[in-house]
Amino acid sequence: KLMKNTTSEGDGDELGNLSFVGMNDNSDLIEYAFIRGVSDDVTDGTEDGALHLYTRVNDSSSARISIVDGLVGIGTTGPERKLHITEASGSTYVRIGNALSDPGILEFEASRSPGAGQQHSMGEIRWSNNNFTNTPVSIVGYIGGSGAAQKLGVSFDGTEKFFVDQNGHGS
Repeated sequence: KLMKNTTSEGDGDELGNLSFVGMNDNSDLIEYAFIRGVSDDVTDGTEDGALHLYTRVNDSSSARISIVDGLVGIGTTGPERKLHITEASGSTYVRIGNALSDPGILEFEASRSPGAGQQHSMGEIRWSNNNFTNTPVSIVGYIGGSGAAQKLGVSFDGTEKFFVDQNGHGS
């Protein structure tokens, strides 16, 4: 158990580190990785904590994975979604796959079913800018509704421009 014992608790206080230390080829002790616990909010009854995993790359340690408010960040210490992946510079790549001949699968699931004659989104892929304040292009999978029971729609600036239904027909 790691415990910060103080009478001056504060938001953002470092509560403890679990360090992984080894020697380099010059016999220097190096902290190669550590896990840090932080008290994000110490208000009685609404306490929040965060956990950050740090690793060393090119002799510099940075938080690589963070868990904050039930959100997981990779490359960010302030995730804004359940899984938020970012890169400091360049493009961000996510690879889904395995060592077998089976394909990698990205699956979207909605736990609700539409009512009779209603349609709702089962999943969406968005291309956005300005921190998700603008969504110029999206591809949405729909289920239910009149006409096509399942369809894949393509939208530009929030307006569906065309779709392909489960039978391969489009508009």
